[in-house]
Amino acid sequence: MNPEKTYRDGVLSVSIWRNSATDGDYFSCQIQKVYEDDKGKLQNTQSLNARDMLRIARLAQHAYDYVVNAKTEPAV
Repeated sequence: MNPEKTYRDGVLSVSIWRNSATDGDYFSCQIQKVYEDDKGKLQNTQSLNARDMLRIARLAQHAYDYVVNAKTEPAV
């Protein structure tokens, strides 16, 4: 299953998931950062440093706006 929408800024991303329940749809978001480990393999983490915070805040604002607008529209 894939997220409904993903916003990216370099190695940072916010993915939006639409979930169905008996009383209607609801949304959840996942924040991730991609990094390369000491063996050269790409890994995901939710750990952020101070330099990441403003960029994540902007991505989170986009995600919030998307969810608010999507709540008024039917699922695609």
